[in-house]
Amino acid sequence: MFLRITRLGWGLGLALAVPVLVVGTVALIILTHSAPKHVPQGGSSSTLSMGATARTQQVAVTALSASVLPPDASHRPAANHEFIVVRARLANTSSPSVDYSVEDFSLRAPSGTTYTPDPGAASLANTAALPTQGTLAVGQKIEGGVVFEVPTREHAFQFVWRLHTLPPGTASGIWNVTA
Repeated sequence: MFLRITRLGWGLGLALAVPVLVVGTVALIILTHSAPKHVPQGGSSSTLSMGATARTQQVAVTALSASVLPPDASHRPAANHEFIVVRARLANTSSPSVDYSVEDFSLRAPSGTTYTPDPGAASLANTAALPTQGTLAVGQKIEGGVVFEVPTREHAFQFVWRLHTLPPGTASGIWNVTA
């Protein structure tokens, strides 16, 4: 009789464990596949250094350099502001073509203030600006500057890239920038 109760106990335990294991596995698969995919090159740090590459399943972006950009007669910053240009390289690493926009980028100050690209400043001399928007064909790479107007007192930022197809608040790559 003891043997029958033990077998019944093991059978009942196994009968309960299998559905729990299956549900847990399915939940893990759903969460893993719905999370945005990016792998910062060079480590697991969420903030990258200049020259490092951030990747999604579709695009790889490398922040190359940052500098203060002098104004010219065609475009001047507001009083007590200046232009910062961050040079970036984008590469399509997927099989379909991929749309991009400079609006996928922003600068975030230590205060939390976020600055968006200034498309008018793309005409500044020696900018070699990234086109405002476009489509990257399979395997295509493009390089250029993204220009921001920021207060002259700020020179340390985080350059943030968020592929426009990802949910708001999700960053695909974040680089520490000093200009």
